[in-house]
Amino acid sequence: MSEEKPVLLRAISTNSNGSSAFSQEYNEFLKSEGAACMFDMNCFSSDDGAVSTDISATGKTPCLDDYPGKLDFRIELSDDIRGEAETVTSKVNCTYSDALDKIFIKKNVLCLLTFKVNRLSSGLQVRLLPVFESSEHLECSVVRCPFHQSQDVIAHRRHIIRCNSVGVAYDDDESSSRLSTVIPLQDNVTESSHFVSFACLSTCTGGINRRALKLCCTLERKQNVIGRRSIGLKISTCPGRERKNEERKMACENRGDSAQSLKRRPPNVSNHQMSVRAKIPKQFEDNNNEDLQPDSDGVYRIKIEVTDELLARHAYLQKALIENADNYHSTGGYFFANRPPRTVSTSTVRDESRTPTSVMDF
Repeated sequence: MSEEKPVLLRAISTNSNGSSAFSQEYNEFLKSEGAACMFDMNCFSSDDGAVSTDISATGKTPCLDDYPGKLDFRIELSDDIRGEAETVTSKVNCTYSDALDKIFIKKNVLCLLTFKVNRLSSGLQVRLLPVFESSEHLECSVVRCPFHQSQDVIAHRRHIIRCNSVGVAYDDDESSSRLSTVIPLQDNVTESSHFVSFACLSTCTGGINRRALKLCCTLERKQNVIGRRSIGLKISTCPGRERKNEERKMACENRGDSAQSLKRRPPNVSNHQMSVRAKIPKQFEDNNNEDLQPDSDGVYRIKIEVTDELLARHAYLQKALIENADNYHSTGGYFFANRPPRTVSTSTVRDESRTPTSVMDF
């Protein structure tokens, strides 16, 4: 009986980063065991690393993992929005945080994105897809809120991502209801820059509704994904403030502090002490003043005998009230300390026996 020749099967199976799920060692194992079938490893990717899969980039659960691919796909932002948090003011229109890997931008403000590859190629396109970051809302499609949709009459008014480059297409996946913006790249160039904007806010009810957002950028050729880059995204009215708040919150979480530590704590004031942060004059530094005692934190606690002073004032007022009791009644119920009795003129005394003749007499 003649030896059977292994049959070559073409399998379509990929993992999240686009590489084949079966290794060459597994094929060698099948051959050594005399298997009647083998897998063709060339069917999984093309020469440029394209993933041959039936799973669309706009499916129900799109992958958000970064995958440079064989073309080393990457995205660069302009230097004017990559400043440090200390230099960012509340009036900036767009800013990028390296610590958070996140873009903070105002609504309808242009942001320059530069798409780069490592070698000349043709037929490439970049798909910009907004995706909710949390697993709870990952399968939900991202659309504009009804209020901002009502302000436009264009066909793609439901799309959040906008681009004015030539040949831009607004794709609507009917199976997953996902909305994406497809930007064609120039042929035989290693980088291509495009301005994009976002037509809704992250706080809009009925749209993003304060949910964490990611901008998933996939490099494609003939509907095959050959690269991926995901960046955090937040669209707000004050990007500088939002960036500082999130970076401060992340630093607090890294230290293990709770969210309450971000709030201002009240000073620790006892019955007879109050905390005062002040600079002590030099003439008092060398004196042995018991009222000025520095602690380990450099905060000088000044002892104030509040109770004794209040008691002394209360005793003084009681004594003055007893000594001037006559003046209290003569002033119509008001007490003026150390004030002589008021003399009442006889001309100002009203004659009760006189009958009033006009309204002014009352």
